[in-house]
Amino acid sequence: MGLAGAQRARALLLRAILEHDVEAGGRALADALQHVGDDPALRARILLGTSSYHFYRDDFPASVTTARQALAAAEEDGDPALLATALAMVADRAELARHAEPALLERATALANVSGLLPGYPSLGEARGRRLLRVGDIDGARRSLEPELHAALRSGAAADRYRLRRDLAAVELYAGNWPRARRQVDDGWEFVDDGAGAWAEAEMLERQAHLAALSGDVDDARRVAAQGIACSEELHWPHLAAQNRWVLGFLELSRDEPEQAWNALEDVAQTAAWGRLEVLAAVADTAEALVALGRLEAANGLVTATLDDEARKGHRWAAAGAARCRALILTAQGDAARAVAEADRAAEGFAALGCRLDTGRARLAAGTALRRAGERRRAAEKLEAAKAIFSELGANLWTERAAKELRRASPRPRHDRELTPAERQVAAVVAAGRTNKEVAAQLYTTVATVEAHLTRIYRKLGIRSRTELARQVADGTLSLDD
Repeated sequence: MGLAGAQRARALLLRAILEHDVEAGGRALADALQHVGDDPALRARILLGTSSYHFYRDDFPASVTTARQALAAAEEDGDPALLATALAMVADRAELARHAEPALLERATALANVSGLLPGYPSLGEARGRRLLRVGDIDGARRSLEPELHAALRSGAAADRYRLRRDLAAVELYAGNWPRARRQVDDGWEFVDDGAGAWAEAEMLERQAHLAALSGDVDDARRVAAQGIACSEELHWPHLAAQNRWVLGFLELSRDEPEQAWNALEDVAQTAAWGRLEVLAAVADTAEALVALGRLEAANGLVTATLDDEARKGHRWAAAGAARCRALILTAQGDAARAVAEADRAAEGFAALGCRLDTGRARLAAGTALRRAGERRRAAEKLEAAKAIFSELGANLWTERAAKELRRASPRPRHDRELTPAERQVAAVVAAGRTNKEVAAQLYTTVATVEAHLTRIYRKLGIRSRTELARQVADGTLSLDD
């Protein structure tokens, strides 16, 4: 006879914990709830797992509902570690929904300080670091996550070490510290190689593809992202599969291929942001691709509906991202002055957050706006600043884009200062010491023609006499070899 009642529920909960397929794990938890009976602690644990699985499937409202149901069951049971874990999860979901409930987090902290949290759940410091990363507070996220990693290394908790390295890799990706991000990814792969399973592999593939795209390793980025998509789809993990596609979209945008970028980013418009940085970054890239394709109304609608909305809720990265996108839209509309103001505001916002690549992209937007408006000197200053950032980071594709814009911004040769072939002949003979009459005789022309040529030669070269002309030829300042 098979297991029944609470025993069956516990077995199904364990199966879900060990499951590598999001849909299968969700089904196991749904089945477990049907057999849990009147055990509130078991019900709370199953509901906590269910909330996480809903989150993986990008069903945020269901995740919120089940987290609150888990909290109600944990309150009924009274176990302090279980209650602290449920309180922390509900507080996290409330923060994501922009309806923060600090009292819940305070209760969770007080309980966790005495009794800890359930095994397998992130510490409060780790959860805080993840929240800060979501809103783009790069330095704050690093300050929260690094001590937690040191503690995990001391305790030997393999799963904790992996999660923290995964999140710190993302921190350094956005910060532009890509060698440090690579070290975190490499150390994370050790956990995968030790048998952590397909979930960890899928996450590491996304980080690795992102690093390759940032560095401009086109073939490697495409290959690894394709592996990440395949692995995520095999796990039925839609959000992670989407993240890998967004990496490809960023890569194509870096290559200045907006149509291919749009093909990879098209689903972003249907993705709920919930303040998540990876979604907002993809939204900004999607808007940039739409602007490049001339779809300004669609780009503006996406910025307004997502980035501006998150900015109003206090998301600082979203505010800077919205400003950069508006700069691109205004440039396309020919409003250079407002475009530069928005791009400068974006650059300041990104710099304050510690996001160096995004700062460079904002400088590039400002330089492009000025270049199109014909303000070449100011454009070159902005573009040089952008190129310096990209070069220092090792963002090769963006360095090429900035260099291309710089070439476009370079002043065109002053053709009005170039001597014509006839003027060069006159200048050569005059510089050799001949009089106007001798020059006219040698070149089979009239003295009046020689005098007219000399007048134009002096004006173009900025000189006043035959002596200055002869000196420039003698010292090599002026070459008349042709």
